[in-house]
Amino acid sequence: MKRLPFAPLFLVGILAFSSSTTAIAASGEEEPFPGQVIAQKSCWWCASWDYLKGHYYGLLNYADYYGDWSVRQMGEGIKISKHYGIEIIKLVDNYSDALIAITVAATDSVVSSTGYQKAVVVVSNPTVFLEAYGRLSRYASNLDWSKVDPTKYIYAGTRGVGRSMEAAMTVWESIPAQIRAQGPVAVAKYLADKDWSHIYPYSLGGSDAPSNGIFEDAGTNRARGSAVMTPDELKTAQIVLQSDAFHVTLAQAVNNALRGGVMSAAILGVVAVLQHGLDYQHGLITETELYSLIGTTIAAAGLTGAAVGGLVTAVALSFPVMIPVIATISVPLAVIGFAALGAQLVNVGKGWYEVYLEKMPLQLPAFHYWLYSYAVSAKDKVLGLIP
Repeated sequence: MKRLPFAPLFLVGILAFSSSTTAIAASGEEEPFPGQVIAQKSCWWCASWDYLKGHYYGLLNYADYYGDWSVRQMGEGIKISKHYGIEIIKLVDNYSDALIAITVAATDSVVSSTGYQKAVVVVSNPTVFLEAYGRLSRYASNLDWSKVDPTKYIYAGTRGVGRSMEAAMTVWESIPAQIRAQGPVAVAKYLADKDWSHIYPYSLGGSDAPSNGIFEDAGTNRARGSAVMTPDELKTAQIVLQSDAFHVTLAQAVNNALRGGVMSAAILGVVAVLQHGLDYQHGLITETELYSLIGTTIAAAGLTGAAVGGLVTAVALSFPVMIPVIATISVPLAVIGFAALGAQLVNVGKGWYEVYLEKMPLQLPAFHYWLYSYAVSAKDKVLGLIP
């Protein structure tokens, strides 16, 4: 079979395609999609193409409509969010103003209260807290086993055979902490008339272990001889130790209360004289009121100083484990006290300086001129210029 040449067939195809495209354009119809010319050769394909084309444009229309609707809804949502956001900000702002007003009113009420004034009197006396810190630091140092001479406790109640260091520390700890906190001199004085008594005698096979002994009055121990200590005798010895600890705590609390009261009254009494004396100079109070205020301030300062000094000592000795905590708290309280006292002294000093300038015989420029004239006169006299 003879094959047809390819070039003539290709040219015929090109002409046919061009004529069909020209005819469609001349008829004014929409420009076909790619492949539409070929699709027109078959009716079922034409119908399918028209169907797909219609759905394509429909989908575009739906997408455009719902896109616009979504944009409109987002815009409305933004408007609503902005509106409620502004309302919330206003509400928070109103509540903040109300809270600030309440806080200011509460602060003013506290500052003007009697309790606050008393607290200021306490805090404005740094020496009480400074002295308490020093005292508590000494207590803590005296309760440190590493700083104790262990010799007495290694051989206490033994027949010359020493205990281990750990056992010696246990014997030392059997002395009430309230007594040990006073230092080695106080402990030596306390143990001067006491023996480390064996509960089960050494002569009957009793050991020198810390659990087999207790510090007891020397006369009672020696009167017992080699007899076994009865439960009642042991309980009595324990009660004596507890009673001695209580009496030491009470004596130290009273002593430190008196010391704190005197120190507080002395320091704040000077401040009261300067402060109320300034009010008297300005005519704000009478002379009777001046003496009354000074006396009241000194009494309040003395009482608060005594209360702080005694309470700190009583709590520290009753609960020795709290000594480091209380000592640590005393430091910032002392710093605050120095700051408060310094502020008061600065204000009082400024006021008295103003009073001095008002009451001095010569105003400051005239005083400077007088001082200069006096200095020149003195110089001339020294140089012999004036006979």
